[in-house]
Amino acid sequence: MSTFKDMMERTTIQHLSHLIRDYKQTSMIYETFDKREEIADDDLYSRLSEFLSNEQIFDIEPLLNEYSSSIGEIYFNMGMKAGARLLHQLLDNEDRDY
Repeated sequence: MSTFKDMMERTTIQHLSHLIRDYKQTSMIYETFDKREEIADDDLYSRLSEFLSNEQIFDIEPLLNEYSSSIGEIYFNMGMKAGARLLHQLLDNEDRDY
């Protein structure tokens, strides 16, 4: 089965409540979107420069951006679908939470 299909099947109010109750809190980054992007860019450039020349980084950057954009779009869409699914469960099933 697809990883994305598995993720959607786990999208239930029960599962969400377990995650909220049991999951360890991740560290929050209290920065603006612009600052977080700048930090991510600096980190990526720093790591790539350990292995690649500036010219190679310049050549590969559009490919990395295209890839990460595609993956980001998939996860955004999954998040929107998960939100809609949870909203449907909240409004449609008054006597159960699945």
